[in-house]
Amino acid sequence: PPPPIDLTDAPDAAPPRRAEANDVIDLSQDDDDVVADKLNAALDDFIEIDSDSDDSVEFVQSTPAPRRPEVEFVGSKPGAKPSPGSGWSSGIDVDADAAFARKLDAELNGGQSPGGASPSPAKKRKLESSPSPAKRQRKRSAGDGDDGRDVLAKQRRGLYKFLQSKAKTLHISNVEMNAAAEPGQRLYERFMASWAFSRLKKMKLVFHGTPQQNIPTILANGLDPNRRGASSGQRLGNGEYFGATADVSMEYSGGGRQMIVFVVLLEPNRTRDAGQIVVSSDVACQLPLATITFSNRTPARPTDKALRVTNAAERALTRKERSNPFASDY
Repeated sequence: PPPPIDLTDAPDAAPPRRAEANDVIDLSQDDDDVVADKLNAALDDFIEIDSDSDDSVEFVQSTPAPRRPEVEFVGSKPGAKPSPGSGWSSGIDVDADAAFARKLDAELNGGQSPGGASPSPAKKRKLESSPSPAKRQRKRSAGDGDDGRDVLAKQRRGLYKFLQSKAKTLHISNVEMNAAAEPGQRLYERFMASWAFSRLKKMKLVFHGTPQQNIPTILANGLDPNRRGASSGQRLGNGEYFGATADVSMEYSGGGRQMIVFVVLLEPNRTRDAGQIVVSSDVACQLPLATITFSNRTPARPTDKALRVTNAAERALTRKERSNPFASDY
């Protein structure tokens, strides 16, 4: 067999390669102390990390990469001192682009330059005139409806809650919205015109009882002022009569099992609110919103109950007029 080679006496032996990051070096089979010392010296800049096997050791360089120094923004004028609460501190600008640093600092401080100078008059007017995102959101969501939105959206959404409160005695089987009362339809636009000129813009959901054969015509065209008082007179003044609750209007349903829910615009000098009965003298302030179908029986003609409700409403209006004879209802 060939004689062993002594690495320490070999002058032309190649120097050991310096270990690189992520190299895997197996020292378990190397018994030469000199070679081990050289390898250990080369690994001084490396540290051991977790390895997946007991037969291998993985090393990474221990010296971290140089970090870029932090940037501190300085005033635009030499020797300028920061004002209290200005949000920036004095120091050394180590960024090569000082202009960019000043611009960034100005944005972070709400438009104020590091030296405390205000933005230009034109920019200042633009900033002042631009509403905040919260204000823009409120403006989009809080319109009065005169820009094309449905002014009755609240009444439509609250219809079922209204029925739960004001039609407790009815066994309702169906609620059908009136297509003629939708935005863009003639009845809606007529009501919208009255609403646009209204001072209070106050509306109220009410009931209207009528024989069932009259309902389709009323839904399409509204109430006919020429038929006022045809069934029950005009004791509370000239106009169309509505019930504040379903029990009041059932007396005028003529034996039918349907009733109309109206939206009434409460306009001064055109509306009289007597509590259980509301009288509106302008058909343009009335909109048939929906039809409700129920299983309750209704009288063929008004009963004594209707008379008692009318008498109570008349007394309520009299008391209101005596307490303030010069004031309108609204």
